[in-house]
Amino acid sequence: GGVFTSGDGGRSWQQQSQGLDGRDVFSLAESPDGTLLAGTSHGIFVWQDGRWQSAGRVVQMVEKTTSVRRKGKLVKTTQTVAKPAGEIDGRVNGFDLSHSTWYAATTAGVYQSSDQGKVWTGGPILGQADYRNVHSMGEIVLATHRTGIAISQDGGKTWQSQPLPGKLTAIRTSTIAPGGSMWLG
Repeated sequence: GGVFTSGDGGRSWQQQSQGLDGRDVFSLAESPDGTLLAGTSHGIFVWQDGRWQSAGRVVQMVEKTTSVRRKGKLVKTTQTVAKPAGEIDGRVNGFDLSHSTWYAATTAGVYQSSDQGKVWTGGPILGQADYRNVHSMGEIVLATHRTGIAISQDGGKTWQSQPLPGKLTAIRTSTIAPGGSMWLG
């Protein structure tokens, strides 16, 4: 298992699995800046310095209320802060790295990163965790699991469930085409 690369049009292949520690690879994606990610059976890895390194650090955004004195009065302030929440450890089925916000579809939900994969936020959407695909175009995000569709109109902040089209019983793949049309297979 692992990752293989060819520089001669597929006539020969070299394994490039250093750092994956035997994990199976379910998805590979390259961002516009050349960053290469591997979605494995246990998390996200980035290709750096000739080896794969874990890149699935998750933070949970929580509101923290504090009291401060201003002009002799006690005033409460609320801030949103990042709290470490572990690593993405489930199977990573797919990525969308085409824009400034990256998305990952995993068996633990949909995650997003606004700092090129250094930190991820997310998880289950509308009670569903096992997502197969995720695609974005501007603020529109399409996430699909085997029997359902979730769509965000605000870059993944809020989600709405959509029914499957008639006669479709399972989703294997999806995409958003130029112009914003959504496709399911």
